[in-house]
Amino acid sequence: MKKMMTICLLAAAAAMLAACAKKEEPAAETTKAAPIPYETYATVVDENAQGPGGISVVDAYKNYPEDKKPAETEAAVQVRYFYVGKDGIHGDFDVIEGKTECTAEDLIALLEDDGVLTEGSAVISYDSKNGGEAEIELSAMDPVFDYVTPEDLSQAIANTLCENLDLDQVTIKVGDKIYGPLKFKK
Repeated sequence: MKKMMTICLLAAAAAMLAACAKKEEPAAETTKAAPIPYETYATVVDENAQGPGGISVVDAYKNYPEDKKPAETEAAVQVRYFYVGKDGIHGDFDVIEGKTECTAEDLIALLEDDGVLTEGSAVISYDSKNGGEAEIELSAMDPVFDYVTPEDLSQAIANTLCENLDLDQVTIKVGDKIYGPLKFKK
């Protein structure tokens, strides 16, 4: 009799557990969004273009539908600037906002903003001559880092000016010191 009661209790407990267990419903089918039929935005560089240094940004939105293209923004010009690292002169890209063409003043201000020159390195005069030569006089030309020599810094400035202003050579004057004429050098 005890066996029978134990079996009945176990059967009742199993029935209660089965009744309390949640019934799994079939998983709802998820739908994946269709892939976007146009290119995802990225900076697109055309190596064969005729821009500064032979590189120009091309229309990255050319395959976008008209309603997906970004609105026109304020004018900006992409420039390539140079700086002195511990292992030599390096180049990088930046943008000058609000301009369609850059000037020597814009480039020197960009070099200050990007930490190549200390603040106060203003352009006193800039004279561009025929044949791709230019002279620039700066109020100061102080490097940000101790390991940068004035000669290396003047070469980085000359590279920046030659690259963006289509110059062959630049002479840089700072006080009574003259650097140059300097040609583009890697």
